[in-house]
Amino acid sequence: EGDAVWCQMRILSLNVRGISDPIKRKRIKLLVEESGVNFYMLQETKCEHIELSFVRDVWRSQETDFEWIYKPSTGLTGGLLSI
Repeated sequence: EGDAVWCQMRILSLNVRGISDPIKRKRIKLLVEESGVNFYMLQETKCEHIELSFVRDVWRSQETDFEWIYKPSTGLTGGLLSI
């Protein structure tokens, strides 16, 4: 049969209860860099709009090739960011 290729993927999901605080974003980025996650979701971002510069602020510094998507919050409820 065909050759099987296995890879290990690390996934992280956090309920951040708001992500506008720069100190919280710095802690999240440090956690991502130290744990070596490949994919993560931030729940309850409480952000109605997220830009690429914001995403770079919470992703690994050395990586420039990544994909992301977000679901905006409704006022101060909800919001999801997946990288």
